[in-house]
Amino acid sequence: MLVTLDVIALILAGLMVVAAVAYGAGRRRGTREGFDQGVGYAPLALRRHSLERGGCVLCGSDGAWDKEDAARGSLP
Repeated sequence: MLVTLDVIALILAGLMVVAAVAYGAGRRRGTREGFDQGVGYAPLALRRHSLERGGCVLCGSDGAWDKEDAARGSLP
């Protein structure tokens, strides 16, 4: 049985379709996992930045903490 160029082209096209589907599925899964990690990390990062700054990074208020209290780690 002789393999023709049509058969080779069909196999290559099929492999390209499989690769494109696998790439799309992997990208979608990675985006979802990255979003889930960001949702878990964001509150911690906001709290850390707020404590370092001595006020709320979202609204800009000074809050109940001042820099000395933040350095000691105690409530006023």
